Amino acid sequence: MTSLMLKKVIEEVNQLDFDDQLDLILYLKNKTEKFNKNTIINNDFISQNDDILGGELCIKGTRISVESVLENLASGQTKEQLIASYPSLSLDAIEGAIEFAQSLDNDHYLRKLFDSFIQKY
Repeated sequence: MTSLMLKKVIEEVNQLDFDDQLDLILYLKNKTEKFNKNTIINNDFISQNDDILGGELCIKGTRISVESVLENLASGQTKEQLIASYPSLSLDAIEGAIEFAQSLDNDHYLRKLFDSFIQKY
């Protein structure tokens, strides 16, 4: 990013009110949060590889991120609709993503997506 682009971004952010700035900071923090490379992912359906989706947590054997699965569920898609949209997904893999998110700390962004999914059902 050039200094001119950065200056423009800062100007735009400075025009936001305090709450929107805070929301943006939290969003960016959550989006950039990664698991430590030494973290053991104790789930048969989740994998992490720096060469796949920039190291995001994925459903094993796919390029489908755990975040994407949880976002779709949180937005109201059913598991069946999700499988229809992503044929390489299985019901077991979706359950594995849900189980994984459920095991995280309450302030982790994937856990928050899980909580928002649970509130709908």
